Amino acid sequence: MKMNCVNVVNVFNCKFNVNFFGGSTMKSVKCIVCLVALFGFCVVAGAAHIDVASVVGTAGPAPYYSWDNLINDSGMSGDTHTLADTVDRGDYGAGMGLTNNYPQANLVFDLGQNYQIDDMWIWNYSDHGPTTAFGIKNAQISYKADGGSIINLSYVEIGRHDGTTANAVDLIVDFEGVTARYVYVNTEAYPNQNWSGGQYNYCGLGEVRFYEVVPEPATMALLGLGGLLLRRKK
Repeated sequence: MKMNCVNVVNVFNCKFNVNFFGGSTMKSVKCIVCLVALFGFCVVAGAAHIDVASVVGTAGPAPYYSWDNLINDSGMSGDTHTLADTVDRGDYGAGMGLTNNYPQANLVFDLGQNYQIDDMWIWNYSDHGPTTAFGIKNAQISYKADGGSIINLSYVEIGRHDGTTANAVDLIVDFEGVTARYVYVNTEAYPNQNWSGGQYNYCGLGEVRFYEVVPEPATMALLGLGGLLLRRKK
């Protein structure tokens, strides 16, 4: 977003030309409104990375693997919420989660509290060679607010890791701002749970990130303006 420098100058001129102690209340309010508008329209809206509290799987992870690797940024390069955020190719469990010779990986992510979720980014299993076929293929994504019921969001196919040393995100799931604390990833039954076509039972992922909805700049300005109006009425 490009900031309009002329507006910045105008707002500060407004501030300096008003005598808050000797001038009228209306002038003071107008000046403050200008500052609120500046704050609102100069802030660049973006999605904030949610720190996931925990993740558990119905099937225990294989030796040398951990489901915590899906949420601790291990193997990740960057946190810009862009395609520049990549996951390194793992070697024998480094930075990944994998079932222990079990054909389904049903995962529950606990965000710690309710959030308005913008989207979910998934990097698939990224081990070396043909074992990238362990990566989850088809899955049902569901969510639940704290105290609510489980709601199915979408049925997805997660792209297979290409085997390079640094791989961009394989799938972005749009949550459209729903409120949730828990997110569920339930893989399809054998043989479509992974990319091996039934050759292997293992199921794994590399990294999962969630981003919360951040108010648009115009919304922030309106919230600030509403606060000023309420203050004047007191």
